[in-house]
Amino acid sequence: MNDKEFNLLTEPWIKVLKLDGNEDMVSLKNVYEHAHEYRALAGEAVTQDVAMLRFLLAVLHCVYEGNNANGEPLTDAEDIDDIYDTWHSLWECKRFEVGPIHTYLDKYSERFWLVHPRYPFYQVSEFRENVKVKEVGLNKLIGNIAESNNKRRLFNHRPNCESISMAEAARWLLNLQAWDDTSNKGGSGTGWLGQIGSIMIEGNNMFETLLLNLILVPDGSERIWGKGEAIWERQPVNHKVKIPLPANPKLLLTLQSRCVKLLCKEHCVIGYVTVDKDAGEYFADNNRHLCFAEQFTTWKEVGPKNKKEIVPMKYSIAKRLWQGFASLITLKQQISGRHNPGILAWYRKLVNEGYLQGTRIVKIVCVGIEYGNMNMSVLTSVVDTLSYPGNLLQERYDNWGERIIEIVAVTDQLVGALRRFMSDIGLNNQHISEQTYARLDVPFRRWLANINPEQDDIDEDMNQWYIQAQHIIRMCGKEIAGLENSSRYIRLVTSRQEKKRKISVLSVSEAYNDFLYRTPKQQDKLAKFK
Repeated sequence: MNDKEFNLLTEPWIKVLKLDGNEDMVSLKNVYEHAHEYRALAGEAVTQDVAMLRFLLAVLHCVYEGNNANGEPLTDAEDIDDIYDTWHSLWECKRFEVGPIHTYLDKYSERFWLVHPRYPFYQVSEFRENVKVKEVGLNKLIGNIAESNNKRRLFNHRPNCESISMAEAARWLLNLQAWDDTSNKGGSGTGWLGQIGSIMIEGNNMFETLLLNLILVPDGSERIWGKGEAIWERQPVNHKVKIPLPANPKLLLTLQSRCVKLLCKEHCVIGYVTVDKDAGEYFADNNRHLCFAEQFTTWKEVGPKNKKEIVPMKYSIAKRLWQGFASLITLKQQISGRHNPGILAWYRKLVNEGYLQGTRIVKIVCVGIEYGNMNMSVLTSVVDTLSYPGNLLQERYDNWGERIIEIVAVTDQLVGALRRFMSDIGLNNQHISEQTYARLDVPFRRWLANINPEQDDIDEDMNQWYIQAQHIIRMCGKEIAGLENSSRYIRLVTSRQEKKRKISVLSVSEAYNDFLYRTPKQQDKLAKFK
């Protein structure tokens, strides 16, 4: 085999979906040149597409940070207006002028060989002496097989897979570095994306998606990015190494959480070699909550009252995206226990400054992974989207965001009333939340997407959703009551005071009437039940 093989700049390896619905596979240079002709990435798994998008964004950061739209250095690299003008000039072109991108990639062409004697892409060329290494099969590299070497997957759509092309291996290599589990007996935790979950904005084509997520100013602020380098701009590590908290997206977007080297045979890949107990770049867990340089995640508050901190939020398949709407909106006045996601704060700035129209629909895509016990296996990927008018992110419409957060909480209260009813009549309410939210899901998404803060009355819109939600919840309750014998008597235990309980005996009909009382037609009457 040659010392160098499969150059990612010129060999086709990135799978894309064209605007006409057909799939194609293109090189790194071509994906930028024709990005406006592609609908989206089309890899084997959505987690792979997220890892690929972050890699493509890292290249753009390297090209345009501190430069103008022609790739030339800005007169004043700290002039915020000039930085925003760079982004706006790129957006107005509606396609990439690939000269600066190709020039940059050619400069680092030696770092984009999948097989290379010194700098194999996203790998190490050799491991340190006296470290224990082991070979890992394709069943671990290929993310949509997701099995360990010791446990076979029951339903495997690629049984007896002994080799894959170098193009596919390159795609899965990105996925491994981003999402790998901890089954290799320790190491530095899961891949970075497995620790945070991912949120991005999707455009009408790949060019728009890349530009909307190209955050040239952190959090859409008046600050500039700190120093940082992509993996191909610096020396790769071949051992576990604790790194300083990143101050630049280039490092985070290309973080090497694993030290691996692909095993190749006859121009194909048959597995990889890694260090026992993994290795790679990481920063301390107790600093993770300070990593606000990560622009593509949502945040939540955790910890006891006197030691609360805001940490990246992972996504659960059990909860729909809109149920956590408070983390998906930007507000000037920060609510206690939240932090504006960087990507949404960036979009907010673009809308406020007139670079983007407020009437443009924002499509948010969130992706995460649910791991098994101790994060040692991948159970499933979590994918959800949410669309709403971009002007909800404008500062002058912050009151709309606040009211939507409130109405989601009210919806939760209505679902809680249904759970109480089921508990009162002695039925298992374990799955009632999931089933009820499933019935609320499409109506809520449709309502949210049709909001128009520029023309609508805020009270009327909120009341419109309350009426819909209240009707759906009552229909669920009616169906449950209809299945029960209304004359059947049950014993209801109600806690009236902290140390005193009142025991009542009532029928299903009486419990149902109590449920109706707790789901009033007027929202203002709901407050008494909080």
